Amino acid sequence: MSTSQKINEKVHSISKTIADLDIAKLFRMDLSELNFEEYQGIFSSVKSIATLLLTNDLSVIPDDILSNCHSQLSEIHREYQAILGFSLKSTANPNNQRNGVINNLKQRYNALCITIAPVAALLSFLDPDFSDKLTKTKSQYDQFLKTATEWTEVIKMHSSNAEMILQNMKLSAGKIGVSAHSTLFAEEAKNCSNASFRWLWATFGCAVVTLIAIALIGFYFCKNPQTFNTPQAIQINILILMFISIFYYATVWCGKNYRSNRHNYVVNKHRQNALNTFETFVDSASKDEATKNAVLLQTTQCIFSLAHSGFISQDAESSSPSQILEIVRNLPNKPTN
Repeated sequence: MSTSQKINEKVHSISKTIADLDIAKLFRMDLSELNFEEYQGIFSSVKSIATLLLTNDLSVIPDDILSNCHSQLSEIHREYQAILGFSLKSTANPNNQRNGVINNLKQRYNALCITIAPVAALLSFLDPDFSDKLTKTKSQYDQFLKTATEWTEVIKMHSSNAEMILQNMKLSAGKIGVSAHSTLFAEEAKNCSNASFRWLWATFGCAVVTLIAIALIGFYFCKNPQTFNTPQAIQINILILMFISIFYYATVWCGKNYRSNRHNYVVNKHRQNALNTFETFVDSASKDEATKNAVLLQTTQCIFSLAHSGFISQDAESSSPSQILEIVRNLPNKPTN
């Protein structure tokens, strides 16, 4: 028997021994926390390498490479025996012994991978079905690439749809915000309108009481003419003027409150109408940013500037649109403490 045949028989023998070994026994679950289950990957890879050498013709492999494979597989097999024979009672420090076995196993496995890599490549290339396998692999790769391209297009489409949905959600949120603020102005306008009517009735009542008081005083002195000396006349006239002045002042004060509430009603109603029409103008100019900006400018001016209602004689001057927009632009730049 030639040297090559002897080396082949040795490699087949050690490969069969490792391939037939049940790797579940190497886990040593009976060792509890010191078991070897976490190294299942190494056990499986070594068994695959042994099966590869066992099921292929090794005559094309140089003797020195086969000799290295046999040596490394034998060393790994010895580490397997050390794992199977590992006992917690055999040493004072089983954890260190276990780490030593694991380190030796990793070193033997790394050396085996370096040696077996060209062997596995050569055996695969010499396989009669290698061409068919390569064609099949290429076909699978092309199919995978096609599927990946299709999924990429689907993702792009869904991303576009998601972006559109997000924009619609933002637009809807903006419309809801506009509607909410419009409702606030409507409620405020209603409250001011009700208050203005109450003050109108109060003004009317005070005016009627004032006129009745003047009429009664005049009627009384016409029916009962009396002669007063100068001090008495002054005293009575002062009392009458004070009495009439109180009712007159109450009438004027109620009138001012009526005008103030009516002014607030007109202003808030105007703001409500501005917000209600804002959405219509923005929707009609959805692609025209200039028109949107113009509508925003006018709506902002309507809300934040002081409007002239006609119920207050000297309305304060409105803030200019440029000042309002400058304030809005500077809001995000406000330093935080």
